[in-house]
Amino acid sequence: MSLYEDFLLCNFPKCRTKLSGFAWVTACSHAFCDQHGSAEFSRSPAICPACSSALSGKLDIVRTELSPSEEYKAMVLAGLRPETVLDISARALAFWTYQPYFCEEALNELPACSTVRSQQHTLDSRQTD
Repeated sequence: MSLYEDFLLCNFPKCRTKLSGFAWVTACSHAFCDQHGSAEFSRSPAICPACSSALSGKLDIVRTELSPSEEYKAMVLAGLRPETVLDISARALAFWTYQPYFCEEALNELPACSTVRSQQHTLDSRQTD
C-alpha cells in the first residue's frame, strides 16, 4: 500500500500540504488546499496551477468537504439510477488512482527528496562494491 493512498496533498507547486477540511478539486484531477484554491480560483479565467488547463466550465472547479457528514453521504446519490451511481463512482476512483502518481512525482521535486535519494544511491553503490 502506498503512503499517499490515505490522503490528498495540495497540488499547488511548492505547497504539497496534506489536505484536510475542505479542498478545491478540478476537472483535470488536481486538488488544492483551501488557501491556494481560494486565491487561484477567484480569478477569471481560472487556470489550473498544476497543469495550466483552462477551467471555464461551471463545474470545472469544486470546493468539497473531505469528511462529509453521514447525513450527506446517505442522501447525495439517493434517487439516481444505478448506472449513474456507478459512473460517478468510477470517476471518483479514477481521481484517486491518479493522485498517488501525481503526489509521488511532486514530492520528488522537493530538494529534500533528491538529497535523500542521492544519499540512498551512495549507500547502495557502497554495498555493491
